[in-house]
Amino acid sequence: MTIDGVRIVVDAGVERRSRIDSSSGIERLETVMASQASATQRAGRAGRTEAGYCYRLWSESSHHTRAVSWQPEVFRADLSSLVLEVGQWGVTDIASLPWIDPPPPSSVNNAKVLLQQLGVWGDEGLTAHGRAVAKLPLSPRLGHMLLWGAEHGALREASALAALIEEIPRSSGADLSSSLSRLSSWQSRRAKQFHGSVKSSASNLHSAKPSAAILLARAFPDRIAKRRAGIDGRYLLSGGSGALLANDDSLAHNQYLVVAAIGGSAKEGRIYSALAVEEQELTQWCDDLIVSHDAVEWDDNNERVVAERQLRLGSMVLSRKPLTKIDADVRSAALISGIRKKGLQCLNWNDEVQEWQARARRMRELTGKDSAFPDVEDDVLLGSLEDWLLPYLSNVTSLKAVKQIDLLAILKALLTYPQQKQLDEWLPRSYTVPSGSQHKLRYVCEGNPVLSVKLQEMFGCRENPSVANGQITLKVELLSPARRPVQITEDLGNFWHTSYSDVKKDLAGRYPKHPWPDDPLNAQATAYAKPRKR
Repeated sequence: MTIDGVRIVVDAGVERRSRIDSSSGIERLETVMASQASATQRAGRAGRTEAGYCYRLWSESSHHTRAVSWQPEVFRADLSSLVLEVGQWGVTDIASLPWIDPPPPSSVNNAKVLLQQLGVWGDEGLTAHGRAVAKLPLSPRLGHMLLWGAEHGALREASALAALIEEIPRSSGADLSSSLSRLSSWQSRRAKQFHGSVKSSASNLHSAKPSAAILLARAFPDRIAKRRAGIDGRYLLSGGSGALLANDDSLAHNQYLVVAAIGGSAKEGRIYSALAVEEQELTQWCDDLIVSHDAVEWDDNNERVVAERQLRLGSMVLSRKPLTKIDADVRSAALISGIRKKGLQCLNWNDEVQEWQARARRMRELTGKDSAFPDVEDDVLLGSLEDWLLPYLSNVTSLKAVKQIDLLAILKALLTYPQQKQLDEWLPRSYTVPSGSQHKLRYVCEGNPVLSVKLQEMFGCRENPSVANGQITLKVELLSPARRPVQITEDLGNFWHTSYSDVKKDLAGRYPKHPWPDDPLNAQATAYAKPRKR
């Protein structure tokens, strides 16, 4: 656009570029550094009719670090119109054409999915309805809406809505209804053109016409929105994405909307324009978009399997009723899904289970990873829940019930009887110390297993005990009579000759009823304050 008298351009060096998110189909505007080509084009706006100047607000040296030109539009645009056009040539495989820049397969697939929703594209390519849409000077969405409106006695309303959406005015709110009632003169002319391009095929017997919101829903079946429970202004789109509306917007309290313009994040886009719609209208006029679905799913909030018959419009659930008869395999699969999502710790993963896992893991290391001992790492167990846990989930529907299952017994069943016997022999759960007492070993620790025992119970023991036929030496955690840690050692013989005298001085005064011999290696081990008389 050339404006007389413009001699100076001040270029900030950034620009807004539209981009279609390939996963959601939502268009968003991104602020990016202008390319060198864009900067050259902007500079040309100065001096169109006389000499001029361009001031760039970045250094000349950084100019060469900018992209030479912006990526082709085919990589960031909605390709539904393109797919519709080549479909008229009888082409169904877009990639077969000799493109200079081949369009991204994900964008082509998204375009085909949309066209299928509109009834424009089928298994064999363009449908008869699609060929009719292609003849209209409109995008596939609006062309489909115009033809659908004509079939249902609302051609005039659809024409006006199409003209409005082509150039949605900026206003203080997102509600399109007021703009629809006062089209600009240009929009009115466009509406008449659209109206004249289609012949109404509706019967005069129609007692009711679809509302503007329903017409919009036919154009944007993936942007019908339902308000999230208890949250004004936040919506779930039928296409699966989230959408956000300012809390003070007049539409923010409506249960259902149909969104005409949205942008921003693919996770939760910003709604720029929409119309309110009632659920009853959707069920009346969009029944072909609504499906009945029996859902047996994991409910993360209540930590249980929920079974219900849902009426769904895309990703939205319009209504739900409890299901009483549920296939046991389907229910168990949903429960497994929930357990996998929460992780093994949601099970009765107590100390005993953790110790068994640590012992089984060490046994596999001792016998070699090619041995028959199973791999019991967390990720392996989590990935094979169907194999070892599923058989025990009959009639179980919640995590609370799962936690009542004897998980240790289930895991032990992963080993054969000979393997269980070897595990208990090589890596025993407890160890008999010189005093004659048995103490549990701790395998869930870094390094070698730990034996926690009162110091007096180890008198006469010249070296650290071992397990696994002497292959693994135990760490010995020596405790005071009050069972508080005194010292942990991997060299018990050295402890008696070096550190014991200092420990004795420190503890003898506090625990005078307990034996503190000068020669611990030749003293009688005891678990009591005074050795029992024999």
